[in-house]
Amino acid sequence: MRTGLVVVGLLTSIAGVARADDYQRARLPSARLSRPGQPPVSATVLTRPFPWVLVYSTPNCMPCLHLLNATGKDEGIDPSRITVIVAPEPGPMPRHPASRVEWPADRVYVDDRGDFASQLQLPGAPMMLGLLGDEIHWQWSGTLPADSIRSIVNSWLTSRPVPAGPGPLKR
Repeated sequence: MRTGLVVVGLLTSIAGVARADDYQRARLPSARLSRPGQPPVSATVLTRPFPWVLVYSTPNCMPCLHLLNATGKDEGIDPSRITVIVAPEPGPMPRHPASRVEWPADRVYVDDRGDFASQLQLPGAPMMLGLLGDEIHWQWSGTLPADSIRSIVNSWLTSRPVPAGPGPLKR
């Protein structure tokens, strides 16, 4: 019952921010991201003109894997509309954390210096962000049962949100 109320609350929140608002939404930072064997890119290259989801993970985060597995095993969710950013693994000889995430390699990036998380002031992992273009419309910290995760992601990916626009409306 409680999980259902949480999902309803989040979906209501998503619906509330998916309309035209009188405020600016946070945007993706231009932090540097990398992938094995590829040159670094700015996070802004991830943007898409339709609703998409970004998952921020850490290398040894079991709840993060639960969240990714829940979305990756749903045939109704297009995995190309979900991008994963993994925090760097601490230690003197870190292994590339992207290898630990069970997700298509072309959709996984590494926040090498932690700039992405610090610029957005992310509280930890897992974090799920709902975006339209480079605008962050909602964010979720933590995890839920797999059915709830799939419902949230699918609702966002099939929504028709309105961009925030250039700024507050003048009357």
